[in-house]
Amino acid sequence: MTVVSGSTAGSAAAGAGRACTTLLDDLRRAGRTEVKEACGEGRCGACAVVVGGELRLACLVLAARVGDAEVVTSASPECTAAREALVAAGAIQCGYCIPGVAVALTWAVATGVPLDEALSGTICRCGCHVGFREVAAVLGIDSADDRGANGGGGDRGR
Repeated sequence: MTVVSGSTAGSAAAGAGRACTTLLDDLRRAGRTEVKEACGEGRCGACAVVVGGELRLACLVLAARVGDAEVVTSASPECTAAREALVAAGAIQCGYCIPGVAVALTWAVATGVPLDEALSGTICRCGCHVGFREVAAVLGIDSADDRGANGGGGDRGR
């Protein structure tokens, strides 16, 4: 059974018996709508979650592979500081990428990963990615370079 951080009734195991059910589908069926579905192909980062300490894209992870691992979503208590910093910086224009960004920023704080690596699989379509650097500074995340946090792609599904 998958355990969603900060939720006593947050089991996402409804479809875990079906080999083709993604973690994204299970989380959304369990009412965890903060995990967004955008591209469904692992290209945008909107569905980023932390599974057992690793940043993953929920649209690429099979629910059956998650097992009993803790899943952190943007609504989990661990993400409170990132959510609040994003709001304070005004880096939330359309908001679609923000749940995944909040999770990635929280993961970066926990692991010491630089901002550009943490957001390498995130696409911000409305231009708020500029504010992500301000948020990273507030959270104490190292900004490795000035290429921008609007990287796209990434390899977070495995």
